[in-house]
Amino acid sequence: MVTQAEALKIVSALRRGVPPAREHVPELTVGREREIGYFSSKLNELAEVGTSDVKFVSAQIGAGKTHFLDILASLALERGFVVSQVDLDSKTTRFDHFEEVYAKLVDRIITPEESVDGLSFVLERWAHERADLDEETVYRQLRRVAGMPIELRTALLVYWRAVATRSPDALATLTDLRTWLGGAKPSYSQKKRLSITSEIGRTKAGDMLRGLMGLFKELGYSGLVVLLDEAEAITSLTRMSDRDTANENIRSIIDNADLSPGFYFVFATTPSFLDPGSPKGAATYQALYRRIRDPLGGQGTSLERTIIELPPLSRPQYRDLAHRIRSLVEASRGGTQSPITDEQIDRLADYAHDRASEQLSTLVRSVVHAVGESFEAPDFDFDSSYLFLVEAQIQHFQDELAL
Repeated sequence: MVTQAEALKIVSALRRGVPPAREHVPELTVGREREIGYFSSKLNELAEVGTSDVKFVSAQIGAGKTHFLDILASLALERGFVVSQVDLDSKTTRFDHFEEVYAKLVDRIITPEESVDGLSFVLERWAHERADLDEETVYRQLRRVAGMPIELRTALLVYWRAVATRSPDALATLTDLRTWLGGAKPSYSQKKRLSITSEIGRTKAGDMLRGLMGLFKELGYSGLVVLLDEAEAITSLTRMSDRDTANENIRSIIDNADLSPGFYFVFATTPSFLDPGSPKGAATYQALYRRIRDPLGGQGTSLERTIIELPPLSRPQYRDLAHRIRSLVEASRGGTQSPITDEQIDRLADYAHDRASEQLSTLVRSVVHAVGESFEAPDFDFDSSYLFLVEAQIQHFQDELAL
């Protein structure tokens, strides 16, 4: 049961049309049992066997893709994975500029123990757990880490020395290491302190990610789960050459997945990117499309396919979610019960489903607004208002798409 303070935060997020904090994902998870069961089993397999994989989760805008990625993040953290969740776009996090994506991935790293700056936590843990070892042993351990670039190995050893000798520069060295690993251009003094020669550019980002992955495994984590939202942003890139580069980067991840045990990449996207008829989608780059399309064609339902389509929620599931949202709004009001009845909530949910079954955000905002109005306006007439509220949210959604 959520507290009033937690309910206030959840309702505020829903009112703005954004998913609530990850820890509150279960409060609003309806349906998806089949998909959740599949990914739970897959993550167990990755943790136990060390395999790797790449998946695409496809659904319309507003259908709950981001919420589903939050579910996957929670499942991964429960199973001891390091997680990074990033929104792609066509301006500052372009997949044709993988070094930009890498920088965001590093910045967004979280662990089961640390939900803010997971990378610094990992680096500190690694160094402090080895502070009593001798340098030869530490260096030998670093050399055993599969795929670790020599510059990363060198920089880690410099940081370990500072920690092991209890140097007053240890914190500064951690900051230097964290900044460099985050893709920022190091200063001359930072390069000198870390014994490195260059920044992490386009050609090094993938190698560094594999090196970090090896470090995570060395510390006993199950692997690295990378969740990339809004992959359809690739279709917004104006130049065909840029789209081809972005698609080639995805193809490279798929082809090299087996070289990095414990990696799990999940791209969330709309059908516009995966549709074979899209003039700017993945199908325009056959080297990628051959790897992700269903060889049997059609709308396959097997979750072992590379592309997993999230189906719209059913009428009963819409009703279930609407009741949950009403309860959260009531909790945010200190547990005061709304005058809106179960039957009325069901009618609103049914109408929202019939009008916009693939726009889950329409239902969410409509219920939040209706229940909120029932508290704020004593004369609020639900029966004469709920159709208008749903239609207003549909229009609001369409206006947002047009921006």
